[in-house]
Amino acid sequence: FEPFDCRTECFASPFNCRYERFCSAFPDTDNAFGSLGSFFDFDPTPEGGCFQANPPFISGFIEMMQERMDFLLKSTSKKPLMFIVFIPAWKETSGWKALNESQYLTRHLLLSQKSDPHFYCEGTQHRRRGRYRIATFDTSVFFLQNSTARDRWPVTDEILGDLTFAFGRNPNEGGDKEDTRSTKGSVHKSKR
Repeated sequence: FEPFDCRTECFASPFNCRYERFCSAFPDTDNAFGSLGSFFDFDPTPEGGCFQANPPFISGFIEMMQERMDFLLKSTSKKPLMFIVFIPAWKETSGWKALNESQYLTRHLLLSQKSDPHFYCEGTQHRRRGRYRIATFDTSVFFLQNSTARDRWPVTDEILGDLTFAFGRNPNEGGDKEDTRSTKGSVHKSKR
């Protein structure tokens, strides 16, 4: 997420974090490894920034996360604030619907399991052979931004094409995939 200077995860642990700073469920033990505490207590509004979220795939939890994100996005307009959320495209769930109906949604990328094979980093990779696995479901990528973030970090078709390409590379096999850099995934622009 270089175009957005994203360097913090909203839901991780010392075992599966990508960045040095992350929010986690156990701040008392995870603090020494870079945890900022629970996402639901975390306040990024003074500085702003871009944050990645791959929450537990529980609809009620995703709804609570979306409510918190909307609250934070509403609370600041002077600093750019952005959340990039990855969840299964389970369109019938209340969590997916809440994200899709957020007033701060600027773009939505749908990666189809069939037409856009893509990979996830295993949350339990420390107990498995490989670190990555092919997705067994369609994936939705939601971009939530306040107006300042929309101006600073526009989510372009080119960026979505790069993201679709990156998701389709198999890291376990060196990531060899023809680089067409076109957005195969279904891209939805916000009505806002």
